Amino acid sequence: MAEDEDEPYPSLPVVRAELDVELGLLERRSTAVDTKAGLVLGFAGVLVGLTKDVQTWITVAGQVLAVVAAVLAILGFLPRYGGAVNPMTLRQKYLTTDKAATELAVLDTRLLLKEQDEAALRVKARRVRAAVVLLVLAIAVVVANSAVHLVRAGG
Repeated sequence: MAEDEDEPYPSLPVVRAELDVELGLLERRSTAVDTKAGLVLGFAGVLVGLTKDVQTWITVAGQVLAVVAAVLAILGFLPRYGGAVNPMTLRQKYLTTDKAATELAVLDTRLLLKEQDEAALRVKARRVRAAVVLLVLAIAVVVANSAVHLVRAGG
């Protein structure tokens, strides 16, 4: 207990540990969004490729939706996650500073970077969600067009 009384910020390790947990979760969420963006990009490319020889206006509309979905998926990779404290800046600015003050400054910087990364992740996720919606619409348009052509050919 006496050790904690000597520390100016006795709860700093607890806050740092929780921040580390949150950063791990943020990294996993960012990876999941990137994976979804990659899947949308791939499916959009396949849809455009499969319908390239069918040039009805409705199929072209589906292709355009797929291309827009692909562009949104590509934009979903941006901005990249990964803010971190720059060790050289830390060295230059805090080398002779009190340990507790340096730890607090690093923690505050990491918290700020986490907030920025969370905001960037929200933007990425919105882009990918929009890409998914557009891709689903593109698939629906192409499938509807195919169904109409099948009905006409059979009737």
